[in-house]
Amino acid sequence: KEEIKESDGVIRHCSAASKGKDTFLILDYLKDDKIKKEVYTTFGFLKKDKPDEYIDNALRDFSEYIFIDVDHSEIMNKISSSLCTFVGNYPDTFTITSLESLSKGVPLIVKDKNGHPATEMVPLEFKKYIKLIKNKKDFLIALEELKNISFDERVELANATNNKMGKDNFKK
Repeated sequence: KEEIKESDGVIRHCSAASKGKDTFLILDYLKDDKIKKEVYTTFGFLKKDKPDEYIDNALRDFSEYIFIDVDHSEIMNKISSSLCTFVGNYPDTFTITSLESLSKGVPLIVKDKNGHPATEMVPLEFKKYIKLIKNKKDFLIALEELKNISFDERVELANATNNKMGKDNFKK
């Protein structure tokens, strides 16, 4: 079982650097907002000698919020205290971060095209902690809704996720 932590008020995103994964979208959405934000990323998967224009622009405009090649355990420690985790375009994103977040009681804001596997990771009554968005306006509304989640709600979300997605449910 995961240790459940109080929210530190930071919204976080974690993915390999890619426009297709919306790696830096929260930084753009929140560029004029004082809310704390962090993006954890890597360039190791790039099949070119240097980052592209999307990455270069993000590094130029938002470098103080971008953390590169951080150890997985440190990222998990940070995510566990997040206000929420932002998940970019599916299927361009691997949903492991969704499961890791939910299992720590951290709600999600998910950029939705046609549904997202994260909604299947929790029982119906906990889907309210997975906010599907299409644009910046939806994002800001979802963020406001998630700001007041209590510690007890985080514990309940983590327990519900672990009960549904725990390895015992997949042994047969």
